Formats: sequence, structure tokens, C-alpha cells
Amino acid sequence: MSDLTRTDVVKLIAVATYPLNLISVNLEGVDLSYLDLTNAVLTNAVLTNAVLTNAKLNEAKLEGADLTNADLTNADLTNAVLTNAELNKAKLEDAYLSGANLSGANLNYANLTGAYLSKANLKRANLTNADLKRANLNYADLRFAKLEGANLSGANLFGAKLMDAEGNSAELNAAKAYEEGALAANMAKVEIEFKIYRAIFIIICIVAIILLYQEYKLKGHF
Repeated sequence: MSDLTRTDVVKLIAVATYPLNLISVNLEGVDLSYLDLTNAVLTNAVLTNAVLTNAKLNEAKLEGADLTNADLTNADLTNAVLTNAELNKAKLEDAYLSGANLSGANLNYANLTGAYLSKANLKRANLTNADLKRANLNYADLRFAKLEGANLSGANLFGAKLMDAEGNSAELNAAKAYEEGALAANMAKVEIEFKIYRAIFIIICIVAIILLYQEYKLKGHF
């Protein structure tokens, strides 16, 4: 049984000092849809089966929170902290998670269809069997993430960090190949630039020596 009802939370939002403190509170199954929980502290809170559709959770602190089977469809979690959070079977369709920290989070079987995860930190996250169709993961950090069985069809992985990410989908392999190719191209570019700068330095040194020689010659030192 939950500690608070929706009405209780609404009252707390109205009177609470900023930010709202809901650390370790049990909100299992509570309807929190459309509520403004910006910057709320929900560390270790229990939100299993909670309804958070269209809720504002910008920069909310949800470290270690249990969001199993929670409905976060179209919720705004921009820059939210969800490290080590439990999001097994959570519904995150079209959710905004830009810049969110989901490192170590469990997103097993989570539905992230169309979710916006640009620059999100998903390092070591468990995304096994997650649905990431059409998700925007550009520049997201997926290093060491588990992606076995994840659906990445139509996902945007441009610029994503994928080192040691586990998975074998065609999209992931293609993104890894692109990342490796981009890295190789960047290394080649750096090498070429180094050679150019070295050549310029040598030319400058030669010109300086020639000018010094001519100056000394004019002064009759030679």
C-alpha cells in the first residue's frame, strides 16, 4: 500500500519548500500523471506500477528508485538522475531523457519507442530486450551497456559511445563499425595535421637560419 495518494502529493507540491522531498516514499500504483515534479528528490522511492504519463521530472533525483512497470509515456526526464534505478518493463514511449543519467539502471524489457535519449548516460545500463525503435540516442554513452535482444530498428545512434556494448543487432553492429571508422579517420586526420605542422616548423627553422646567415654575412662575420 502506498504512503501517499495523488491528492497528498498535489498538496505537498503546493506547500513544500523547493525541491520536493520524497526520499524512500512508497508511491506504488499512484497516479502522478501531468504533475510538476521538477527537481523532486525521489531517491530510493517505490514507484512500481505508478502512472507518470506527461509528468515533469526535469532534473529529478531518482537514484535507486523502483519504477518497475511504471508508465512514463511522454514524461519529461531531461537531466534527471536515475542511476541504478529499476525500470524493468517500464513504459517510456516518447519520453524525454536528454542528458539523463541512467548509468547502471535496469531497463530490461523497457519500452523506449521514440524516446529522446540524446547525450544520455547509459553506461553499464541493462537494456536487454528493451524496445528502442526510433529512439534518438545520438551522442548517448552506451559503453558497457547490455543490449542483447534490444530492438534498435530506426534508432539514431549517431555519435553514440558504444565501446564494449554487448549486443549483436544489425543496427548496433553498423553503429559500432561507423564509430570505429570515424575514430580511424580522426586518427588519420590528427596524423596528417601533425605532419603538416612539423613540416611548417621545419620550414620556419630553415628560413630563420637563412635570414640569420644573411644578417651575419652583411655584418661581415663571414
